[in-house]
Amino acid sequence: MTDDSHIHQSFSFWQIAWKRLKKNKSAVIGSVIIILAVIMGIFAYYIAPDSSGLALSAYKAQGFRFPGHRPSELAAAIGRAIEELTRR
Repeated sequence: MTDDSHIHQSFSFWQIAWKRLKKNKSAVIGSVIIILAVIMGIFAYYIAPDSSGLALSAYKAQGFRFPGHRPSELAAAIGRAIEELTRR
């Protein structure tokens, strides 16, 4: 006859790590802050859109290259965008 009352459940590495993380309140709070910062970074334009038109104008003037590709081109594009907005 076997005694089944001493059978222990084994946990995976991730289950143990998750339990330990949940016990550490400062780690949970830090993780939430980091996740919120990432989400805000991804949706930044929708959270606070730039209605001035400067950002998109400078981006278009560079031919949709990475902003700052050539600093002189970026400065010229911003200058053109500002001139365009002041003419209105």
